[in-house]
Amino acid sequence: MPSSLDMVNGLVNSLADEIRRDLAPVQSRRDIRVMERRKDLRKEDRRAFRDAVKATDENVTAACDGFDALETTNPAHVSVLFNIGLCRESAGDLEGALDYYARALEVDPGRDYPTDGLRRVRSRMRAEQDLAKRTAL
Repeated sequence: MPSSLDMVNGLVNSLADEIRRDLAPVQSRRDIRVMERRKDLRKEDRRAFRDAVKATDENVTAACDGFDALETTNPAHVSVLFNIGLCRESAGDLEGALDYYARALEVDPGRDYPTDGLRRVRSRMRAEQDLAKRTAL
């Protein structure tokens, strides 16, 4: 039979864990991939698109600049729009990310990546709002 002190310590630790989960934000890591689909991309832009995709491993800023440049000549290409949304999301521009994910879905409603992006960003926005409310108390 556990001692009274062990029982109290167990209850305190359990209560502390519950309170922490209620108050502390949860950090998670997700492996989110860029869309690499080049079908229907202007032929003269395929190399630039491929280079931007490659740059995501080493230089995210260069990759995002590359995707942004491709939007001018490919304003309705699902991969370009999604990848720009992903860049906006990673930079913390959640409203911009929502806009690009929605535009990608308008172009190709059957794509999972933009749908997942919208869901992820909306969830993040709700979490930030909840956190702001809790810290304002």
